[in-house]
Amino acid sequence: MLGISHRWETPDEPDTKGTQLAAIKAHLEQRPEVEYVWFDFPCMSQRPRTPEEEDEFISMLTSVNVIYVGMQVLILLDMSYMSRFWTQMEAWMSMQQASASGLSTASAADRRYTIVPLHNASAKLSETLVDMWAGKSTQEAHNILAQPDVLVTNQSDKERQLPKILKLDETIKQALQVHDKQDTALRQLARAMAAKDVDTLTAALAVAGEAGVAPANLQKGRDALATARGAGNDRQQVLDAFAEAQRVASDAFDRAQLLAREKGVEVKLTSSSANSTLNVVVRTKADGKSASLDLEKVCLDHMLEVVGGGAGSSGGGCCLVQ
Repeated sequence: MLGISHRWETPDEPDTKGTQLAAIKAHLEQRPEVEYVWFDFPCMSQRPRTPEEEDEFISMLTSVNVIYVGMQVLILLDMSYMSRFWTQMEAWMSMQQASASGLSTASAADRRYTIVPLHNASAKLSETLVDMWAGKSTQEAHNILAQPDVLVTNQSDKERQLPKILKLDETIKQALQVHDKQDTALRQLARAMAAKDVDTLTAALAVAGEAGVAPANLQKGRDALATARGAGNDRQQVLDAFAEAQRVASDAFDRAQLLAREKGVEVKLTSSSANSTLNVVVRTKADGKSASLDLEKVCLDHMLEVVGGGAGSSGGGCCLVQ
């Protein structure tokens, strides 16, 4: 994003000869990565304004200065730029570096501004602008801008903005501390979503909500939590079903053993060598005859354990129920 800092050449027309537009186009041709440009004339409603547009204009005017603290800034420097309140404030802000510790003069590596001299301005004037504002604290910037030789079209603009300059350092601190807190919470939430753990997601959502993470991101976290809970419920239901199947099978086997004892029927259980089937042979003492049945030995190991046989041994095994 690129913010344009420029002087209006007349009260109604900022760029009477198209010189500013040409400079902006030339700059953008060298900076293809720039996607958005802030230029006050087209971006803010101009007179005549409807009541709604007037409200929007005033709202934007109160906070427009923060653009020059965060964006790349193209300074279109002419001779009158040096004496105007808005342009001087914008130039100072463009030379600052914002962090959670507040404002400080940006290093060469963090430089965000580019100065293009226009009309009668020279490269020497560019140096004067940098010398005037680089390294100035908020208090020093306030004191310079408050002087009567720094002109403004609407004096009320100057009266509104000067107190904000003194508070800007603290405003930046608070805003970036909130941002850092939100960023940390958002990263924690992203890790929890990747882990898909109910407890981790629950804790991360609580932290994210307290930090003021965007509602859309909170909803993504809630959706992930609902999915994790649903998956957990599905797993538990299946485990419960298997536990019930084992209980029912065990009860049924106990009933079969009891019936064999009541009838005086001899029962012989033998597992196959592959340990995949269970052969059940029943013999009635009255006639000495036998009958048999092969059972799939799936979930039946507990049956052999009940009767204490060696069905789990290699080469097959058997047990006898008298």
